[in-house]
Amino acid sequence: MSVLIKPKKRNITTKMKVVGNITERTFHMELEKEENKREIKTMIENESNKQMATLIKKLQRHQVDPIGLGLYVRAYHYNKWKAINKPWTDIFAKSSIRFTLHVEIKNIGVVK
Repeated sequence: MSVLIKPKKRNITTKMKVVGNITERTFHMELEKEENKREIKTMIENESNKQMATLIKKLQRHQVDPIGLGLYVRAYHYNKWKAINKPWTDIFAKSSIRFTLHVEIKNIGVVK
C-alpha cells in the first residue's frame, strides 16, 4: 500500500494486488487463450475499481473510515499526520482517494 499526502491537496493512492481463481462462468469464453484471459482480467479490474470508488465516496460522504486509512497514515507518515490540526474524518472526507486493483488469475477451474 502506498500513501501520498500533499500539503494543500491530500491524495491517497492505494494499489492492491489480488490473486484469484475463476471457479464458475455463466458465459462461453475460452479462457485458455491468453487474449481472453487478459480481457476477463481487465473486466474484473474495471468493475472492481468502479465499486471501490463508489464505496470510498460513500464513506467520505458519511465521514467514516472503517478501512483504517487514518491508522495507516498515522503509522507510516507520522510527521505529516501530526502537522494536521483537524480531525481525520474531515481530512478523509476532503481527500482524493484512489484504489487501483491489479488482478492475477491463478486458475481457470476444472469445468469446461
